Amino acid sequence: MLWLQNMMRIILLSFIVAIFFSFGCNGSGIDNPAYTIHLGAGDGFNPQELTVPAGSELTWVNDKEELHDVMVDASNIAGGGPMSEMDFPDGMSMDDTYTWTVPNVASGTKWYYHCHYHAIEGDGMHMGTGMVGMITVQ
Repeated sequence: MLWLQNMMRIILLSFIVAIFFSFGCNGSGIDNPAYTIHLGAGDGFNPQELTVPAGSELTWVNDKEELHDVMVDASNIAGGGPMSEMDFPDGMSMDDTYTWTVPNVASGTKWYYHCHYHAIEGDGMHMGTGMVGMITVQ
C-alpha cells in the first residue's frame, strides 16, 4: 500500500511540474508576441519600422536569392540590438532566418539597423539610406 501512495505522489508531482512548464517559467501562460520581418521584400525590410513590446521575438527572413544581413547601426544610442552576423558571418542566404528577442528596456527605446550589403547606416538617431529599418519599444 505504501508503494501505491508513493506512486500517486510521483504522478501528482509530475502533473504539477508539467502544468507549470506548459505556462512558462513565469506561470502567466502569456507568450511574448512574435513578429516577422522580410529581407529583400521590395528591396528593403518589410516592415521597415516596427513598434513592439519588450520581450517580443523578431524574426528576419531572407526572401531573395541575394545575400542580406541585419546589423544594428554602430552609432545607435541603445546598446545591443540585432546582429545576424553572429549566426551568419557570410550573410543570410535565401530562406535563412535570424531571430532576436527585444530586451526589457524603457518604452521609446529605438534600434536603427541596416543590411551592410545594401545600405548606409544611420547616425544613431535617424535611419540611414537604402535597406534600413527601425525597432521601437512600446
